[in-house]
Amino acid sequence: MAAVPAPDAVLIDSTGLTIEEVVVVPASVAGGTYDLRVALVDPGLDEDNPNRRFRLVNSELDDGSARYTVGRVTILNEPTPTALPVATPLPTEVETTSPSGESWLSRLLSTIYDWLRTLIAGLR
Repeated sequence: MAAVPAPDAVLIDSTGLTIEEVVVVPASVAGGTYDLRVALVDPGLDEDNPNRRFRLVNSELDDGSARYTVGRVTILNEPTPTALPVATPLPTEVETTSPSGESWLSRLLSTIYDWLRTLIAGLR
């Protein structure tokens, strides 16, 4: 995960600091609850320098790498369902014309037309 850049702020004893950052979690991260940890580092020192990370007074919260748990985050990462191929049934043959040669559509429209004529005649 990428480190959040340090804010440009001077902290005074007992003063709170709010950092609002959007962190993109890769889809490969499994769902679950994770500790959210911070470390105060001196970027001017080499990675292997033991003084690179500042140690805080509340050493009981130190995870052994001078990182401190400040909360927990829950990742809700459910697997995306994969569509399985399904056999498509072949269309069945349907009679499209009557013995008189009319199509089913013309018979349907004729029936609707007759129904509407009867309905309108009844309103008069």
